[in-house]
Order: sequence, then structure tokens, then C-alpha cells
Amino acid sequence: MTRKELILSTFENRWSDFYGKFVDLGTRHNGSAKILSPFREEAEPSLSIDLAGKYAGRWHDFGSGEDGDLFSFYALLHNLDLRRDFPKILEGICAVFGIVAPSTDGTSKGVKRVRTLAERGISQETAETFQIAEEPGDSAVSHRILFPVKSPDGTSLGMKVHKGPALKADGTRAGKGEAAPVQLYPWSSLKHEEVYILNGEPSVWRAWQDGYIKVVCSTGGEATFKEEWIEDFRGKTVRLILDNDDTGRKGMGTAAGKLHGVAMAVYTVVWPEGWHRGGDAEDWLNKGHTFEDLEFREWVPEIDENAPSGPHSISGASNNEITLLPRSASELMVQAPDVAWQVQDLLPQGAAMVIVADAGVGKTWFIEELALSVDQGTPFLGEFHTRQGKVLVIDEENADALLKRRLQKLLRGAGLQEDGSGLDIEFLTAQGINLSDDNCVAALDKLFDEMHPDLVLIDALVRIHRGNENDAGDMALVFGIIKQWIVTYGCSFVFCHHRRKPGLAGNDSANMFRGSSEIRAFVDTHLDLKPVKTEPGRITVVHSKSRFAEPLAAFDVEIVDVGEDATVVRYVGEAKDQSEDKLEEGQEFILNLLADGERHSRQNILTRGMEAKLGRDTLDQARKALVAAEEVEEEKEGRIKYVRLLKNLPSGPDTYIGRTEGSEENEPDSAQPLLAPEQLLTEHQGDGTTKAVDPGVSLLQGRI
Repeated sequence: MTRKELILSTFENRWSDFYGKFVDLGTRHNGSAKILSPFREEAEPSLSIDLAGKYAGRWHDFGSGEDGDLFSFYALLHNLDLRRDFPKILEGICAVFGIVAPSTDGTSKGVKRVRTLAERGISQETAETFQIAEEPGDSAVSHRILFPVKSPDGTSLGMKVHKGPALKADGTRAGKGEAAPVQLYPWSSLKHEEVYILNGEPSVWRAWQDGYIKVVCSTGGEATFKEEWIEDFRGKTVRLILDNDDTGRKGMGTAAGKLHGVAMAVYTVVWPEGWHRGGDAEDWLNKGHTFEDLEFREWVPEIDENAPSGPHSISGASNNEITLLPRSASELMVQAPDVAWQVQDLLPQGAAMVIVADAGVGKTWFIEELALSVDQGTPFLGEFHTRQGKVLVIDEENADALLKRRLQKLLRGAGLQEDGSGLDIEFLTAQGINLSDDNCVAALDKLFDEMHPDLVLIDALVRIHRGNENDAGDMALVFGIIKQWIVTYGCSFVFCHHRRKPGLAGNDSANMFRGSSEIRAFVDTHLDLKPVKTEPGRITVVHSKSRFAEPLAAFDVEIVDVGEDATVVRYVGEAKDQSEDKLEEGQEFILNLLADGERHSRQNILTRGMEAKLGRDTLDQARKALVAAEEVEEEKEGRIKYVRLLKNLPSGPDTYIGRTEGSEENEPDSAQPLLAPEQLLTEHQGDGTTKAVDPGVSLLQGRI
């Protein structure tokens, strides 16, 4: 085992132990911690660490766009280069956590780290009761914990080494077939009418120490439950507390399935949301909890109501007759419906749309205007006819105060009742929506079944799942769930999504979204929002994709105040000449190319730029403009022109602020239930009552 493998195995189910050594993990939600970035100064938490689930052990900094694992985290903290200084990183982590590094003599594959009894919180009294001994480690383990194993009649079967090699009765290493058979440990606990089945002898010792004497485990691990043990549990109440991971869940299912109908009742633990992956009974008790704090669910066999009743072939396919009914072209023409529009020329009914923009451009204004228009059945942006319908807004991006403030201004701008009582929109805000969680998907499905929304607006796509947005497979799973809802309930979905950083791939609107191309492949409509930098408050909307009709020509929208605390978002007309935008794109491309600090020839700039779909003239004009602005310098060697950065430029994307824009990066303040508009537009008092908000009172600090 290499040092890297040893470190990963040490923290595999205890990621909080690693990250908690360096930062305060604070409150955890859905198996992740949201913290202030330790890599830079910031006012609001933007760095997320996954402590459980598919991506456990990884972190993502939403402020910088960086992500990585524990090694890159340690490297950034200590100003080390991940590749060049990787041996130092391994040495540093081993030193901080006392991990014994593997042998370097070529004879050992490494040393498995085993925690001592003291580290496990197991007292000397408990050790004496179970006759536990501790010894120095060897080439296999860093530390040896030995204890006797007995048969049901009390006969000694020899000693066992926790996480060590199997031993024979005389204490020597066992060969194949020589080890003592797997036992329940300790057998004496089966005299009780209620029994807890745990994973691992240390969990048994730790539970016994806290007064839970009705505990057993399998010395063969949580995946082993012998048929011969079933009768020992007849008539008993059994509670299974195995590890919070796939192996533990499978082990509980196996044991519960064998005991069902023999034991009086069988219950399996339901670990609380946020409990770290791999966490077991020992960890739970060491955190100061009790078994009474745990939730249990009675185990019952699963019945597949959709399973065919007929015989199956070897491949598992049903032998029941299947009838396929093709349709003729004329039948298709008669039976298939025409395209019906939720928003004329932009969003069909039962379709999906993505709205892509940088932070601060106006995505939230845009979708709140869309929600109002569909709810009231009025033209979207004053230009595009809508079909009136029920709207649900799912917002995991913005604070309630920001949503409230903007909704108030739009209501005043539209001449609607300012308390929201005239709206039928419902809001689901800061609920931790996670389509990677089956329970959350089930809860949303229930909500959709009750509401039957016509339009679901989601801000933002990245906030509602824990998959890798750059992985087509992960995104296909997310969109598969959404597609099923579209088919089942006939509703349309609109997602807000972030633009990727401008760079060497070019700035074509069709490809400026962040993440996998599966995102663009799934949606039926793609709108790209870009600020008109010469006119604050104006946005250019590029209709990059339209599956059901020709995309509209790019058009401009303005967000403008029309009175005191009253705002409208409205269509202005077709977009103006985009040549200035192209020049800016060329400049951004060149600056990103030169960010490596090296010289680049004019020919290299042209070659790379044309690959990114930028024209030769645009690139030359952009280069000359940067030289004139003294942002780059140009030098000539022979007939070849070279360009390099002249000075350090501020990093990160520009934040565009329109006349009525506020920051779109506010984090949700606290979890709220499903809110009606009038609830969103009232102020909660300390005594539990509410009052209408004075329109003259500013609700937000900072930019509005």
C-alpha cells in the first residue's frame, strides 16, 4: 500500500476528521459543509466540502471555480505545488495525523493504520472485561489489538487481531482453512429478548461501556450473517446498526431478510442526514449520542408491483407476449399534437429551457418577470404571449430578502398588489433541494403531484444536485429525473445556469454554459444573457438553441426603474451591432492566452483564436487595442511579432451591475417552507406575528 493509498484509506469514512483539523466545518447540510474559503478573504461562505455521498472527500470553491481532494486542499493551505511537491504533501499529512508511512525496503506493501483503544474512547475496565490486549504493530498493521473468540458453548477458539491477519488457536498466523470459524461476538448477549447487531468488535466494546450490554457483531464483518445463526434470534426483537455506506446497507438487508419471520421484529437504523459516510455505532457514541437518539425503521420485504407474473428467460426478460403497434405517417399526422407554447416562440409546453449568464447580469430579474407573466397570463417582457398557469419557483441561490425586494419592485412596476395576494406563484426556497438524494426526489414528486405546476423555475442548476456538472453521465441522471416529471405532469422547466469563464475555447454563446455538453443536449431552448456594457441596465438575449422553431434574432431587454421602488423588465428590440462585443471577446481571449506569463507570437494568437471561432481581423484589432491601452507589449524579432502581458491585471470575471441590479450570489439565509407570495412579502416578527413591509424601508444593504 502506497502512502497515498494509506492516507485515503485512513480518511475514507472520516473525511470530517481530515478537513476539521484545518477549518471549522460548522453546520452541515445534506452531507456537506459550507465554509468561508481558507484560501482568500470573503464575507460569505463559498467553499463546499462533501463529507458523504458519491463525492465524499472532495471540495468545490464556488467563488473561484476550483475544486479538488484532500491532497490539493492541503497543498493550497501550505502553498505547495500539487505535482512538484506531492511527496512533501504526503509527508506533511502523515506527520499531522500520525499516520505510519509504508516501508521503503521493497519488502512491504505498507502498514495499515489501526487506532488504539484510547483513541477509540475504550477504557481500561472495558479492556479487562473483554480480555483485550494491545501490542506494537508489525509489517501489516501499525498497532495490534487482540481479543479471545469463543464458541456458543464457551470453548475458546483462539485470539483474533482486529484488522489484522487471521490466527490459529495457538496464536500463530493461520493458513488457508486454518483460522477459527466466524462467530457471533459475544454469544452471551443472545440471552436477552432484544438484541442490537453492530459492525465490528470495537463498536461492541464501546456500546457495552455505555451500558448497552445486548450487543453482538459478526467476527467476519457486516457482510457475513450465517444461516446457522438464524434460530438463535427466534422470537427476539432485533435492531441492526451497521455502517452508513453501501456495504452496511447491504449487510442490514441480508441479515434482516434472513431473520424476517423468525425474529419477532427486525428494525434497521436510519442514519440522520449529514452523518458521515461509513460512520458506525462506535463513531456515534464517541460523538456523545445514544442509541435512543437513532431512528429505526421496521424491515419488511420489498414487493415489486410491476414485476411480471409469467416465467422469465435466462436473461431475465419476461416471456409474456409484447405487442408493438407502429403508426402510419397519416396516423402520426392526425394523432400527434401541434406545438403549444408556454411562452410564445421561446418555451413550449412540457419543455426545458436553460438561461445562462454571469453573476450580476440579471438572471433572477429575468425569471421573476417570467414567473409573474405566466402567473398573470400577460406577455413576457411585454412582447411574448404566455399561457397562464401555475408557477413554482425553486430557489437555492438567493436569500429570501433579495427575492422579496425584487418581487416587490416588479409588482409595483406592473401595478399589481404589493403584498403578493394577487399571485398564485409558490416559492420553495433554501430547502437544500438535492436530486442526488432519493428521499428529496420522492418529496418533490409528491409536491408536483399535489400542485400540478405548469412552470417550474429553478435557480440555479448547480445547486440542486451533487453530481459532477462536467460529467455527461451524472448530468444525464439528473435530467432523466426531470424528464420523467415533464412526461408525468406536462410541466415546463426553466433552469438558471452560470456561464463558464471566458477563455481559450472561445466565447460563442452556444457553448458558454459551464459543465457538460449534456446540459445543452437536454434542453429544448437555450437563452444566453450578456450585458450591454455601454448601457447599464440593458441585456442582450441570444437565442442560442430552439428545438421546436427557428431561434429568434438576438434582442435587447432593459431592467429599469419606472418610479419609486418600481421596476420593469421589458423588451427593447433587436440587438444592436455586435462588432464591439466581438472586439471585447477578442481582447478577453488574448488576455487569457497571455495569462501564462509567456510570450506568444501573432501567428499563435491567430491560430488559437480561429480555433475558438474568432476572426483574423477581430484578433488583430483586439491585439492592437490592447497594445494601445498599454495592457500588453509587442516586440519584434526578425519578421515575427511577439506579445506578452505588460502588467498584472485583476483576476476573475467582471461583475456587471445594471441600474436595478443586486448581487445574485447571496446565499439562502435559513430554510423556509413552501411560501405563497403574500408570505414572502411580509416581515416576520419575534412574537410569531407578521406585518406588512413599509415600501419606504430598505430591506437590503449594498447594491439594489
